[in-house]
Amino acid sequence: MGRAIACITGAKAARSSFCLAAEANDGRTLILPPLCDDGSDSSKLEHKMITTRDHTETIIARIKREPGFARALYAEAINCFLEGETAIGLSILRDLVNAEISFKELARQTGLGEKSLHRMLHRNGNPTARNLGVIIKSIAEDLGIKPRVEFA
Repeated sequence: MGRAIACITGAKAARSSFCLAAEANDGRTLILPPLCDDGSDSSKLEHKMITTRDHTETIIARIKREPGFARALYAEAINCFLEGETAIGLSILRDLVNAEISFKELARQTGLGEKSLHRMLHRNGNPTARNLGVIIKSIAEDLGIKPRVEFA
Protein backbone atom coordinates (compact mmCIF):
# COMPACT_ATOMS: atom_id res chain seq x y z
CA MET A 1 0.00 0.00 0.00
CA GLY A 2 2.83 2.42 0.81
CA ARG A 3 4.32 2.14 -2.66
CA ALA A 4 1.04 2.93 -4.41
CA ILE A 5 0.46 5.96 -2.21
CA ALA A 6 3.98 7.22 -2.96
CA CYS A 7 3.33 6.96 -6.69
CA ILE A 8 0.03 8.79 -6.42
CA THR A 9 1.34 11.53 -4.15
CA GLY A 10 4.36 12.10 -6.37
CA ALA A 11 2.15 12.86 -9.38
CA LYS A 12 1.89 16.35 -10.84
CA ALA A 13 -1.91 16.48 -10.83
CA ALA A 14 -3.87 17.66 -7.81
CA ARG A 15 -4.35 14.89 -5.30
CA SER A 16 -7.79 13.75 -4.27
CA SER A 17 -9.03 14.03 -0.72
CA PHE A 18 -8.66 10.24 -0.48
CA CYS A 19 -4.95 10.47 -1.29
CA LEU A 20 -4.45 13.31 1.17
CA ALA A 21 -6.26 11.35 3.90
CA ALA A 22 -4.24 8.23 3.17
CA GLU A 23 -1.00 10.21 3.22
CA ALA A 24 -1.96 11.86 6.51
CA ASN A 25 -2.60 8.42 8.04
CA ASP A 26 0.73 6.92 6.90
CA GLY A 27 -0.94 5.08 4.04
CA ARG A 28 -3.69 3.58 6.20
CA THR A 29 -7.19 4.14 4.93
CA LEU A 30 -10.44 4.16 6.81
CA ILE A 31 -12.19 0.81 6.58
CA LEU A 32 -15.94 1.03 6.65
CA PRO A 33 -18.21 -1.91 7.42
CA PRO A 34 -19.61 -3.54 4.27
CA LEU A 35 -23.02 -2.50 3.06
CA CYS A 36 -25.74 -5.07 3.52
CA ASP A 37 -28.14 -5.05 0.63
CA ASP A 38 -30.95 -7.52 0.86
CA GLY A 39 -33.40 -5.10 -0.71
CA SER A 40 -34.96 -3.80 2.50
CA ASP A 41 -34.32 -0.35 3.89
CA SER A 42 -33.85 -1.72 7.40
CA SER A 43 -30.70 -3.62 6.47
CA LYS A 44 -28.81 -0.59 5.19
CA LEU A 45 -26.19 0.71 7.55
CA GLU A 46 -26.01 4.40 8.20
CA HIS A 47 -22.62 5.87 7.28
CA LYS A 48 -21.34 9.20 8.38
CA MET A 49 -19.37 11.10 5.79
CA ILE A 50 -15.85 12.13 6.74
CA THR A 51 -15.75 15.88 6.47
CA THR A 52 -12.69 17.40 4.88
CA ARG A 53 -11.80 20.93 3.97
CA ASP A 54 -11.66 21.90 0.33
CA HIS A 55 -8.17 21.63 -1.19
CA THR A 56 -8.12 25.29 -2.24
CA GLU A 57 -9.18 26.47 1.22
CA THR A 58 -6.39 24.42 2.79
CA ILE A 59 -3.76 25.80 0.41
CA ILE A 60 -4.91 29.40 0.87
CA ALA A 61 -4.87 29.05 4.66
CA ARG A 62 -1.32 27.68 4.55
CA ILE A 63 -0.16 30.46 2.20
CA LYS A 64 -1.47 33.04 4.67
CA ARG A 65 0.13 31.23 7.61
CA GLU A 66 3.55 30.43 6.09
CA PRO A 67 5.35 32.99 3.88
CA GLY A 68 7.97 30.37 2.98
CA PHE A 69 5.26 28.11 1.60
CA ALA A 70 3.98 31.00 -0.55
CA ARG A 71 7.47 31.54 -1.98
CA ALA A 72 7.85 27.80 -2.65
CA LEU A 73 4.50 27.75 -4.45
CA TYR A 74 5.56 30.71 -6.56
CA ALA A 75 8.72 28.85 -7.57
CA GLU A 76 6.65 25.75 -8.35
CA ALA A 77 4.30 27.80 -10.54
CA ILE A 78 7.25 29.07 -12.57
CA ASN A 79 8.62 25.52 -12.87
CA CYS A 80 5.20 24.32 -14.06
CA PHE A 81 5.22 26.92 -16.84
CA LEU A 82 8.74 25.91 -17.87
CA GLU A 83 7.72 22.22 -17.95
CA GLY A 84 4.58 22.88 -20.00
CA GLU A 85 2.13 22.30 -17.12
CA THR A 86 0.32 25.58 -17.76
CA ALA A 87 -2.99 24.67 -16.08
CA ILE A 88 -1.27 23.78 -12.81
CA GLY A 89 0.91 26.91 -12.93
CA LEU A 90 -2.15 29.11 -13.46
CA SER A 91 -4.00 27.41 -10.60
CA ILE A 92 -1.07 27.99 -8.25
CA LEU A 93 -0.87 31.66 -9.23
CA ARG A 94 -4.63 31.96 -8.67
CA ASP A 95 -4.27 30.52 -5.15
CA LEU A 96 -1.44 32.97 -4.42
CA VAL A 97 -3.55 35.90 -5.61
CA ASN A 98 -6.57 34.79 -3.57
CA ALA A 99 -4.47 34.38 -0.44
CA GLU A 100 -2.04 37.28 -0.65
CA ILE A 101 -3.13 40.08 -2.97
CA SER A 102 -6.77 39.85 -4.15
CA PHE A 103 -7.79 40.19 -7.75
CA LYS A 104 -8.88 43.79 -7.17
CA GLU A 105 -5.41 44.78 -5.95
CA LEU A 106 -3.69 42.77 -8.72
CA ALA A 107 -5.84 44.60 -11.28
CA ARG A 108 -4.74 47.93 -9.80
CA GLN A 109 -1.07 46.91 -9.81
CA THR A 110 -1.05 45.48 -13.34
CA GLY A 111 -3.49 47.78 -15.11
CA LEU A 112 -5.44 44.75 -16.30
CA GLY A 113 -9.17 44.26 -15.73
CA GLU A 114 -10.24 42.25 -12.67
CA LYS A 115 -12.53 39.98 -14.71
CA SER A 116 -9.81 39.51 -17.31
CA LEU A 117 -7.41 38.43 -14.55
CA HIS A 118 -9.95 35.89 -13.30
CA ARG A 119 -10.22 34.45 -16.81
CA MET A 120 -6.45 34.47 -17.37
CA LEU A 121 -5.66 32.67 -14.11
CA HIS A 122 -8.34 30.01 -14.55
CA ARG A 123 -7.03 26.47 -15.23
CA ASN A 124 -8.16 26.89 -18.84
CA GLY A 125 -6.96 30.48 -19.04
CA ASN A 126 -4.83 31.65 -21.93
CA PRO A 127 -2.96 34.82 -20.94
CA THR A 128 -0.60 36.41 -23.42
CA ALA A 129 3.10 36.23 -22.60
CA ARG A 130 3.11 39.96 -21.84
CA ASN A 131 0.16 39.72 -19.43
CA LEU A 132 1.57 36.61 -17.75
CA GLY A 133 4.90 38.40 -17.28
CA VAL A 134 3.18 41.41 -15.68
CA ILE A 135 1.15 39.13 -13.38
CA ILE A 136 4.18 37.08 -12.33
CA LYS A 137 6.22 40.23 -11.66
CA SER A 138 3.45 41.77 -9.58
CA ILE A 139 2.96 38.61 -7.48
CA ALA A 140 6.73 38.35 -6.94
CA GLU A 141 6.90 41.95 -5.72
CA ASP A 142 4.00 41.35 -3.35
CA LEU A 143 5.71 38.25 -1.93
CA GLY A 144 9.05 40.07 -1.66
CA ILE A 145 10.71 37.77 -4.21
CA LYS A 146 13.38 38.77 -6.72
CA PRO A 147 13.30 35.97 -9.30
CA ARG A 148 16.51 35.03 -11.08
CA VAL A 149 17.27 32.54 -13.79
CA GLU A 150 19.96 29.91 -13.39
CA PHE A 151 21.05 27.61 -16.17
CA ALA A 152 21.67 24.00 -15.31
